[in-house]
Amino acid sequence: MGGGNDIAVIWPEKNAAPVIMAIHTDRTPGLATDNKTIAKTATILAPRVGKL
Repeated sequence: MGGGNDIAVIWPEKNAAPVIMAIHTDRTPGLATDNKTIAKTATILAPRVGKL
């Protein structure tokens, strides 16, 4: 319980280098991990990474 994280390798369009995306949350010890926030953040960021 407390902090949560997720790591992903994103393969942008052809001939582009892969991108590693890491998301970390930190919560008060004893509280449940906020998986919804991690999932929502990944859902928003992943499609945009290849456009950087």
